[in-house]
Amino acid sequence: MQQNCCSYCPVGVLHEPRTRIAINHTKAHLQCVLKIQSHRYGFHKIVASHVGDSVKICSKIYGGKYLEQTKGSPTFLNVGGNYPDAPLTLVIWNDVRKQFKYMPEDILKGKDVCIYGKIILYKNKPEIVISNPNQIQESIELSQE
Repeated sequence: MQQNCCSYCPVGVLHEPRTRIAINHTKAHLQCVLKIQSHRYGFHKIVASHVGDSVKICSKIYGGKYLEQTKGSPTFLNVGGNYPDAPLTLVIWNDVRKQFKYMPEDILKGKDVCIYGKIILYKNKPEIVISNPNQIQESIELSQE
């Protein structure tokens, strides 16, 4: 099934199964929801085409890593695929990590979640920097499909 959800999103876009992307078009106050059905177009291309947009992305966390000894002690979570091929990376800096009541790289691995945030590029790879634990929420919607 292909869906064109609003005039700001590609017509008939096909994505990875069990992933949903909602794009908040602030100028038009529209929300675009694309239901993922196929690998033909690719989650990678969709994420990359929305760099600079504030989005809601619901997908699986495939894994992550806490780099405690690295400057800023970042946590990286792989969304939509395994490292290094994940189409999206979540970055949680140590000051924000301290706000979590759990270790995100352990507890979220294998879970379906919805992420809210702005997609940016770092070294030509899409990422969302998490500034609040509430930006990551377990997805009941995907779990029931």
